[in-house]
Amino acid sequence: MGNQITSPNTLVAYVDILGFSSILEKEDPDVYYNAINKALAEWNKHFSKDITNKYELSRKFASSIFLEVFSDTFVIAVNEQRLIEDAELKVTPPVVFHVFAYLISYLIKDLFLETGHLLRGAIGRGQFYLNEFEALKGNNFIFSKALSDAYEAAEKIADTPRILIHENIFSEFKPEELCSSQPISTLIRDEDGILYLNVYGPMVLRLNLEIATFVKAKGIIEDAISKYKDDVIKRRKWIWFANYHNRIICRIIKHSNNIQLYPEYKEFKEKENLVTVRIP
Repeated sequence: MGNQITSPNTLVAYVDILGFSSILEKEDPDVYYNAINKALAEWNKHFSKDITNKYELSRKFASSIFLEVFSDTFVIAVNEQRLIEDAELKVTPPVVFHVFAYLISYLIKDLFLETGHLLRGAIGRGQFYLNEFEALKGNNFIFSKALSDAYEAAEKIADTPRILIHENIFSEFKPEELCSSQPISTLIRDEDGILYLNVYGPMVLRLNLEIATFVKAKGIIEDAISKYKDDVIKRRKWIWFANYHNRIICRIIKHSNNIQLYPEYKEFKEKENLVTVRIP
């Protein structure tokens, strides 16, 4: 009789690149690989930073995070239970999720900027069993209800380029703890009532360093809207993302009036035209 399959509570993100068929038809695999490799190199830098300003969680994540790339699909997982039970960290489920969410946001941002393609997906919580096959070293067996939940949410609901949050995430805390009208809010509730990841959140935290990133994102978005002017489906996805982009900028401008709390937002307000997407 084989070993019983058990696993701790794990946060799992399922992410895929939209428009992958066009990549297969038009782009050289080496070009695509190099873009992803560069994005992952940028993403890896975030593990050496204390992105919460309160905890040294990012370094703990670096030693326990799992990442697998299958063509246009990314699976990212971290052992939530191990981090919560770490006596040195003394962190709670919402804090662990917050840091995981920010790391996923950074990954989405880096992939978007390097590949020029939109991404969608979902984050779930639950069982995640990973083990290497004894008979075939270097190859892993993955058994995960959390991954299945995230995949189904992405396939059934994520028709726009957003990273959805599965309801099983909120078994330990309420979504309101991480969802607000602040531009740095971890989560956003869309007009349809669905919660999704604010992938621009980390950039807003480091606004004085990220204005150029917003300018670059604006250029990618405007070029894509023009490129797909005759493709209704693709253009709709880019219009949605353009509206999201501008929505975060509006939040920043709104909070820029409070100079004492948000002094770095003043410069951003002065450069509003440089970062706001023109939507036809």
